[in-house]
Amino acid sequence: MPGTAAQRTVEVLVTIQALDPKAGTATLRGAKRTVTVKVPEGVDIAKLKVGDEVRAVMIEAVVLNVERVAPGK
Repeated sequence: MPGTAAQRTVEVLVTIQALDPKAGTATLRGAKRTVTVKVPEGVDIAKLKVGDEVRAVMIEAVVLNVERVAPGK
């Protein structure tokens, strides 16, 4: 059966809205939406503060797999 995968890389300039060092997350506001993301290991968020502008690279991916349903289901 057919299947496919796709990915898109988006690079944006965002403003930090909130930081949670304990959870290792940052809330970022861009031009169209606000998202909370996990901060990658190796990034020292102690050097960041709310209101800072940062460059974020986000990778969106989707995988689609088509399978037959067994008869009788």
